[in-house]
Amino acid sequence: MHTFIWITTAVLLALWSAFAWGLHSLMTLDPAWVGELKPLIDAIPFGAVIDAWVPGWREMLSMAVDLSQVGLGWAGSAAPWLVGALWAAGAATLVLVGGLFSLLVVLLSRDSSAAPAMKAPGAT
Repeated sequence: MHTFIWITTAVLLALWSAFAWGLHSLMTLDPAWVGELKPLIDAIPFGAVIDAWVPGWREMLSMAVDLSQVGLGWAGSAAPWLVGALWAAGAATLVLVGGLFSLLVVLLSRDSSAAPAMKAPGAT
């Protein structure tokens, strides 16, 4: 059972590490690609209908694109620290949970091995 617990923990740790690597790769992308979305704002179908319901939506969407670009630039510069801290917290949690499950197996196996040894007096 311990082998199953620790192999599962190792596989989950590998998946967690792959997720952290992918997140770091995404966060460090050049945020200039977000600026390429601005020409698409004018190409949104039924823009006049949307403008009737939400006046100034193009300007709001353009501002959101600019804010996203700034936010992604900040996140890209902080990516090594953020992803490293997130990975360390997740890895520590996985190892802690694996250890707790292993401890639980030890405690339950002691109880089950001790139970048959106790017999009522006079029983054969």
